[in-house]
Amino acid sequence: MSTFFSALIFILLIIVTVLCGFLGESLGLSVLRREEYSSSSIFITGFILIAGLSEFLLIPGVLYNASVTAMTICWWAVFLILSLLGIIRFRKDFKPFFNGLFARMKTFAKSGFGGVYGICAYGLIAVQLLGSILLVHYDDDDSFYVASVVSNIKDDHFMRIYTQTGESVDLTCWTSYLVNGWYDFLTVVSKSTGIPGAVLMKTIVPVLMIALTYALYGCFARLIIKERAQRYLFLIFCSLINVFANVSTHTASTILLMRMHQGKAIFANIIVPLVFCIFLRLWNEQKSAGLYAFLFLINTAACFFSTSGLVFGAMLTGIIAVFFAISKKNLKSVLCAAVSVVPNLLFGVIYLAERMWMLWK
Repeated sequence: MSTFFSALIFILLIIVTVLCGFLGESLGLSVLRREEYSSSSIFITGFILIAGLSEFLLIPGVLYNASVTAMTICWWAVFLILSLLGIIRFRKDFKPFFNGLFARMKTFAKSGFGGVYGICAYGLIAVQLLGSILLVHYDDDDSFYVASVVSNIKDDHFMRIYTQTGESVDLTCWTSYLVNGWYDFLTVVSKSTGIPGAVLMKTIVPVLMIALTYALYGCFARLIIKERAQRYLFLIFCSLINVFANVSTHTASTILLMRMHQGKAIFANIIVPLVFCIFLRLWNEQKSAGLYAFLFLINTAACFFSTSGLVFGAMLTGIIAVFFAISKKNLKSVLCAAVSVVPNLLFGVIYLAERMWMLWK
C-alpha cells in the first residue's frame, strides 16, 4: 500500500473520529457543556464513542474467531454510518460551531498566542510530543504488544499466534487480553491503513494520545478555572509534573511519555481524569441523563483499554458515586452510577468464565 493511500485512510479515520464526536455532542455526551464545547471536547467525545462501541463490536468477533479482514470491513461500515448520522444530527450547529472556532482562533492570535503563559504551556507540550517520537521506549511489555498486532495481521485472525513462542494457540492462552479491544482496534487500523504495527504504536499513537491527554487537561481546566491565564498555568504545572516524575516505570507520568501506546497508560491518563470531569459536571448541573450515558461509554472504554481498567474503572466510579450521593443526599446518583458500570460487570463475567475454562482444561 502506498504512503499516500495510507495517509489518506488515516486522515479519514481522524475525520470519522471528529464526526462521531459531533454525533456524541448532539446526544449530550460531552466533557463540556453544550454552550462551551470546543474542538478538544468534540475529539475526546469521538474518541470515547469509538472506543466504547469498538469494544462491543470487536470482542464478539474475537470470541467467534472472525478474520481480521471481516472485522475491519464491519468496523468501517459501522463507523461510517455513525459519521453520517453525526453530520445529520449536528448539521444545524455546524455553522455556529465553526464561526465560534474561528473567532476563538482570531482572539488567540491577537492575544499573542496566550501570552507568556500560553507560549510556555504549548512549548512544554510540544517538547513532550517531540520526545515521544525521538526517545522511543523499548522496555517492559512493548515487544509483546507490537508483535501481537503484527501477528494478527499476518495470520488474519485475532490472538491465534502466541508471540512469545510463535506457536499457534487457542484463545484460552490470551485470557488476560481477551476482553480488551485496544490491540484488536490497532490491528484494524494497521490493516486498513497499511501502516506497520511498530510505526503505528511507537510513533503515531503516542503523539495522538499525549495530545489528547493535554486536550483533556485543558477541558478540565475550563471546568474549574475561569481566567484563561490561570488555565495556562494549570497546563504548565501538569507538564512539569509529567516531565520530572520519571521516578518509576509505572507512574502515570512515565507511562504517559514513554508507554502511551499501551492500554493501561491510556486508562490512567485519559479515562481516570475523564471520570472526574464527568462527576464535576454532575456536581454543578441539574440535567444528568446525558452525563450518565457518557459515563457508561467511558466505563466501556476502560474495559476496551485494559483489564485493569475493567476493575479499577468500576471501583473509581463506585467510590466517587458514594461520596457524591452522601454530599448531595441523592441516592439516584448511586443507581445511575451502578448502571454505568454494567459493561465492567459484563466483560468481567466473560473474563472470569474464560479464566475458569482455562483452569478446567
